[in-house]
Amino acid sequence: MKPMRIEQFVMAYGVEQDRVRALLPEGFESLRPVLRINSEIRNETEVYLELNAPVEHAGCRGWLNIASWRSGTDELRFTRSGRTVRIEAPFLKLTYTGVGIEGGCPAERDNCGCFFRAGAGYTLRSAETVTANKEFCDCEFAWTFRPGDAHGVSIGKTLPAYREEIATQYEKQPLTAENAAAIPCRQVLGAYIVRFERCCEQYANEGNAEMKRVIVIGSPGAGKSTFARKLKDKTGLPLYYLDRIFHKPDRTTVTREEFDQKLQTILQTDRWIIDGNYRRTLPLRFEACTDVFLLDFPLHLCLEGAASRVGTVREDMPWVEQEFDPEFRQYILDFPKDQLPKIYELIEQYRDRRRIMIFHSREEVDQWIASEQQL
Repeated sequence: MKPMRIEQFVMAYGVEQDRVRALLPEGFESLRPVLRINSEIRNETEVYLELNAPVEHAGCRGWLNIASWRSGTDELRFTRSGRTVRIEAPFLKLTYTGVGIEGGCPAERDNCGCFFRAGAGYTLRSAETVTANKEFCDCEFAWTFRPGDAHGVSIGKTLPAYREEIATQYEKQPLTAENAAAIPCRQVLGAYIVRFERCCEQYANEGNAEMKRVIVIGSPGAGKSTFARKLKDKTGLPLYYLDRIFHKPDRTTVTREEFDQKLQTILQTDRWIIDGNYRRTLPLRFEACTDVFLLDFPLHLCLEGAASRVGTVREDMPWVEQEFDPEFRQYILDFPKDQLPKIYELIEQYRDRRRIMIFHSREEVDQWIASEQQL
């Protein structure tokens, strides 16, 4: 698989540290009066954004993710004009202009990684090692959740940020991007751009390890089951359909307890492919798998795919659908906003611990299958 081309933009701005402390969950300590916006342009097609705060937690110093967004599930876009890159969302405007001077970032010298939400708690994603040189840049930003949100402009140099002692005890607030964006910016402290190649969405710490435990996820109608069968033919791994486990031939369903027990039995074995979403149990499967395949196709393709299988016998379902059920159609229509954001949250949490492949078209699926001669 080809590596992913990354253009990463990092900008930090100074804020009142007590306001940050009021947002942090129990067990997290604020290290500096700073908020940081990370942006990535991936393969010149996809935009990803993060808002983080520097923290210490459980003996680890790093960053706490406040929120993240990506194009495809959020309205993000970028434009270029000479050395200037503009990244826009309904809630944020960013402008970066490279100045041609290279250097390092002191904040990265004491960084275990970034803490991301995982269920009721947090998981630490190790810091990514990037050896490419960083180019300093001028930066301007403005949050636009509400009038008066934080905004600022850099002043052509990098400024330090030092820990502030507690001066004001603010009332605790939920850790949200909206609440963080409401904290005024004192000054943009610095910004840089770094360009490098990431080992695609197949991550390096898995190396060339054997594909043994695989989950296939994505919208109904995308062709998950068809892809899973092709994968089974190439790997020889046993294939399990969650729809077959959950649904009975008489169109009733098993109990949650029975479903969970059957799933756990599969997860405890060493080799499998599991096809299906079932978001409630998705974190369990991410934790147990070695490989993740997401079919993130345009909505019209999913609707066409779901409609085309009406009246056909399917290996992945215990009955033949006689109509395109309106409720099921609505589920597909809602999938991009109701399901995909949670799936991508898990992908970001596990991206340095699992091999992850995301397809955006049937052509990409076919090309990948054809290129992987032996798995």
